[in-house]
Amino acid sequence: MGSEAVEGEVAPKNPEKSMVVKANAFVEAAYSLNMMATRVLLTTIAQVDRSSEITETRIFSVSVEDLRRLFPPLRNASGGWLYRELKKAADELYEAQLVFCGKPNEKPDRGAELDVGRWVQRARYIPSEGRVELRFAYDVLPFLQNLSGHFLQYDLQFVARMGSPYSVRMYELLASYRRWSEVTVSLEDLRRMLRLEDKYPAWKDFRRRIIQPTVDEINAMSDMRLSYKPVREAKWTVAVCFQMERQTPPIPELIDSALEANPEGDTRKTKAEKPSPAAQPQESENPAPAEYAEAESQAEAYEPLPLLDAEPMELPLYIEEPIPSEPAPEPAKPQANTETPPKKTVKKTQTQGTRLPDDWVLPAEWREWAAEQAKAKGAALSDAEIEEIGEVFADHWRSKSGKEARKLDWLATWRNWVRRELQWKKERAGRFGGAGAKATGDRVSAVRTAEQMAEQLENEPEDLRAAVFGQR
Repeated sequence: MGSEAVEGEVAPKNPEKSMVVKANAFVEAAYSLNMMATRVLLTTIAQVDRSSEITETRIFSVSVEDLRRLFPPLRNASGGWLYRELKKAADELYEAQLVFCGKPNEKPDRGAELDVGRWVQRARYIPSEGRVELRFAYDVLPFLQNLSGHFLQYDLQFVARMGSPYSVRMYELLASYRRWSEVTVSLEDLRRMLRLEDKYPAWKDFRRRIIQPTVDEINAMSDMRLSYKPVREAKWTVAVCFQMERQTPPIPELIDSALEANPEGDTRKTKAEKPSPAAQPQESENPAPAEYAEAESQAEAYEPLPLLDAEPMELPLYIEEPIPSEPAPEPAKPQANTETPPKKTVKKTQTQGTRLPDDWVLPAEWREWAAEQAKAKGAALSDAEIEEIGEVFADHWRSKSGKEARKLDWLATWRNWVRRELQWKKERAGRFGGAGAKATGDRVSAVRTAEQMAEQLENEPEDLRAAVFGQR
């Protein structure tokens, strides 16, 4: 930011002038400024004389006294803090960029090619006088003068008491559609305008941090009453539908008296907005006048006032009692037992079986178990018979499809298969008797078919089926 004198013609000041006029394409431009820079910008725009030609050499001046006069939240703020914030606001206006959204006297073009510019081409801070001198950039001036159509005009008093730059931007956007009672704005366009493309991606966070606070502040402090509802596609919120109506502007004296009831003035600030000590200029570098030497750094942002009643002359509730500087501490509540009992650990079990591998061969351990089981039942099985049983076992399950071919425990399935094999062998021996029984027993595995085994499996008792499927 330049510190030497800014050469050019100084614009005359009119203390009563507070009308802000700008092209709609300028309203929907994409930029991000803090609240103090927004106030300085609006104060400068209000000085533009639309009846005469303005060139880039015209100098506009904004002082601490101008800010106190036009913005009630700053009337009780510390002078030292105002001087520092005014300098930082001039710095931000000089460094900030804006992305234009169309041309003057035309409808905003949200799909226009990228066109980036600056707010001011020169800025000078004069600490001894507590003011800044600004010259608008050449590309900005056409959006502020000689406007014949598609422009916005409103009184600065309707945004003067707002504490969030998002509230000001939202008011300007919706005021440019004031002829309509309802307007839908996509979330993508809102994020682009406010330069919040990478913040609050979830709708619930964007609504809580941006939409709802701005609507509350506009309703409480302007001539516009808003309501809104999300517009969804499938399960996603893609736009916001605003319903607008005019209301009798809240009585400025009532709002000001509520602000002035706080003996600390409008000094509340969040940690995120509080200037860091490193960012604050030393008093020796930017000395303030003696009358502003006192006071510590105070905050610019203030919390939105409660919503005013829709009836224009009805006294709002929040001014019946003074707002205390610090809320009285609440009595200590007995500590409740917040410990939660430990959660029971639920052991997850496998619920989906597997098919018998294509390269499966009868393991030696399975073969030994079958021989021992046959010996325990008094029905010996030779190695050849066990091998043949294994082949039938494999062919049967490989030929199956669907859930019947999946088992949780193939070893348990093999054991039940062998048990049934021994049972059938015993039944055949009792049926045929004598020597024929042995001959039949020797050929029992070859005679049985896969279909017979499957039929037997379907008719067997439930507890045996549970063992086969590994559910016990």
